[in-house]
Amino acid sequence: MSIDLSKAANPPAWLEKQPIPPTCLLCGAPTEYIGVWKRSGRRLVTVYGLCRSCARRADEQIDRIERVIAAELARLN
Repeated sequence: MSIDLSKAANPPAWLEKQPIPPTCLLCGAPTEYIGVWKRSGRRLVTVYGLCRSCARRADEQIDRIERVIAAELARLN
């Protein structure tokens, strides 16, 4: 599940405490939009960044976004 909170007028307090990723998760360009990903049934929340171009196509690329996040989490564990 992915939620875009970039344009939220008042982001949740817990989100303000998270570090903002400097680059796009998919292409490495500077982050312009922030997304939050949560795996069903788990408490782990991952904050990720997307550039404007990738954000426009995010709905079409959700499977790729989830694979990249899962691979990054596996690498960290």
